[in-house]
Amino acid sequence: GSKMVRVKANVVGELHEDYLLVSEVSEPAMVEVTGPVSLLGRIDVAHTQVITLDTDRPGIIGEEVALDVPPQVEVAPQLVSIRLEYGERTEEWSPTVAIDVDNMTGLEMETWWPRKVRLHLVVPVSLPRQPDALDAIRAWMTARPGVGPGDHELDIQVSLPEGVSLLSKEPEVSTVTLLPPETP
Repeated sequence: GSKMVRVKANVVGELHEDYLLVSEVSEPAMVEVTGPVSLLGRIDVAHTQVITLDTDRPGIIGEEVALDVPPQVEVAPQLVSIRLEYGERTEEWSPTVAIDVDNMTGLEMETWWPRKVRLHLVVPVSLPRQPDALDAIRAWMTARPGVGPGDHELDIQVSLPEGVSLLSKEPEVSTVTLLPPETP
């Protein structure tokens, strides 16, 4: 008899605790196994021959591999293309960072409030453990030329390192107070 079964990568190796398999793609995804019905009844999936991880923090692995089936069973095709993508686990992190002001108005700035913003981020799990984690995150607002004296509500902009995404920020805006030009 014969039947179609799903292909599954047989991966051997220790992953760093911060890493996980993000996606596994087999081309083709299904293969045909042919052989004695008694054996086919026990085959639900066609495992590849062993793919060994050479590092505990792999990225993308692409390999052509043979399938591992009992000798009395034929499989078609005999080779499959496997693509494994590993990445660092992520978590939510909500640091509070100071808001800088880029004052391009030529006017003197009296104050701004609030001076800090709480960011709700999705980050690789190793990031918050790094002592300089916040150095790569910047929050600022820009007072552009042409803005006059008084209070101005400005959007808070955020710059984040690669691999980090912003879910939300509180507050969204901060108010800057600009002084009128001094008269001699």
